[in-house]
Amino acid sequence: MDLIFVRHGETEGNARRLYIGRTDLPLNDRGREQIIALRETLAPQLRSVTSATHSPAARTTQTAQLLLPSDVPLQPDPRLAELHFGDWEAKSYAELEAACRDRLWRWYDDPWTVAPPGGETLTELDARLTAWHDSFFQTKKTTRLVVSHGGPIRYWYAKYVLQDPARFSALHLPPGGFLHVRRTDAGWQLMKGDITAP
Repeated sequence: MDLIFVRHGETEGNARRLYIGRTDLPLNDRGREQIIALRETLAPQLRSVTSATHSPAARTTQTAQLLLPSDVPLQPDPRLAELHFGDWEAKSYAELEAACRDRLWRWYDDPWTVAPPGGETLTELDARLTAWHDSFFQTKKTTRLVVSHGGPIRYWYAKYVLQDPARFSALHLPPGGFLHVRRTDAGWQLMKGDITAP
């Protein structure tokens, strides 16, 4: 089984480096250009896609629509949504550092049990991504497109490919970036992609 993960293209929130989780922003012009270019890059793989699933957000829905022909069914799945940043939605790091530095750093130090006020912990993100993964991973040979967000994709990759969820925060996947992974007897293997670590 092959999965092609795509992070949605850029939004104005990404361009301004804001924490954007459940805030429903559309792609900006640069974001649409990124996905159109990615469609060319992934053309051979996309021809094999038999199904697509995506976060229900506008930016991921638009990304999936730009990547695939209209006859490929798109299935929204809320388990692929970005981490919920609660009261910190649409805020910058500088704003949060000035307003609530202690809480911000408690979250950075222990995101598994500390959440943004009104938001979500990594433990909660893990639970929904694990449920999503377990719902399909034994599917027979298929190629599936998965359009999601930076947080869930990096976390899934750290857990299932690197087999070390704690490494997710060191990973980087740019807007419009992709991962092509394949399920083998040895587990999930990275075939190609834009993910990097320092």
